[in-house]
Amino acid sequence: MIQMLVSVLLCLATMVGVLMLLGLVVRAQVRRFNATVAAERLDRWEQHLARLEPAEREQARTAPPAAVLDALMYLPSKGRSAFFTGWDATPMHGAEPAPKDDRGPAGSRPR
Repeated sequence: MIQMLVSVLLCLATMVGVLMLLGLVVRAQVRRFNATVAAERLDRWEQHLARLEPAEREQARTAPPAAVLDALMYLPSKGRSAFFTGWDATPMHGAEPAPKDDRGPAGSRPR
């Protein structure tokens, strides 16, 4: 009886693990697909801007279409921390960016 209960619990744990792994793989593939589509959309936008006159190009850059703004959101961020928690990949609790040094280059500091 106990052996049967242990085998059922082990089977359920294995199934949960496999489903979680499958979920992670699918999520990674969707993110990769979204990043690829976003990069292609931004490439098309840059090609469109290259065909415009300089004045029109500046005007188009100040008000890009919504699709271009969405594409910017799907691109992977280079500034993200390597440590994430949870399914939504939010930074760990308490993680804050380093303070910005506004004093300029090391040689320009007053003595």
